[in-house]
Amino acid sequence: MNKTWFCQASISVADDPEVLDWAARAGCRMIFIGIEAEDIDALTEVNKRLNLKKGASAYQETFDRIHASGIAVLGAFIFGMDSDTPEALFRRAEFMVNSDVDAMQLTTMTPLPGTRLFQRLEEEGRLLYANFPNDWAHYDLTKLVHRPKSMPPDELWDIIRQCTERVYDLRTLKTKARRTLETTGSMEATEFAYRTNINYRNIGLALGTLV
Repeated sequence: MNKTWFCQASISVADDPEVLDWAARAGCRMIFIGIEAEDIDALTEVNKRLNLKKGASAYQETFDRIHASGIAVLGAFIFGMDSDTPEALFRRAEFMVNSDVDAMQLTTMTPLPGTRLFQRLEEEGRLLYANFPNDWAHYDLTKLVHRPKSMPPDELWDIIRQCTERVYDLRTLKTKARRTLETTGSMEATEFAYRTNINYRNIGLALGTLV
């Protein structure tokens, strides 16, 4: 196709090396995977059945197989689940930094309309913004829009800010880029991942979660 691109897939995309090989030949340079968490309780809460079935211990093998095809991994992680404690969130940030995920998406748990999560939090009176349709603007995955169970909203937001600073520190991103080049052997995959990380860093700067 003479194009380079990235896509979204489940963690099972790494089960078939031939799929990865043909994806790379067709120009795929990065795959977005909803990892969400490295913790069993958190994965159960967000109903990540496939991740639970494989187990968090299988993440590294998944990353290795994708990298062997010259493709980078964009891993998405959620912060602010009911099972999350301050300690769990800091561990998640460290996992993101130290794992072989190449690009990192850190999002705040967001109860989107039409989901069971939204219905439950609405019934429990835990939505911080419920003046619809005007308040839909807050539901963009970057803001805290619900009252968590394990800590006050202000405390959770402060922890998310600290984790964001840790994850998107420029030294971390440069280290990630060097590692991506080593594991994929692809400058294009490295560039995809590094630019994605910089984009997320810029979003954090714009939101004030990074200084």
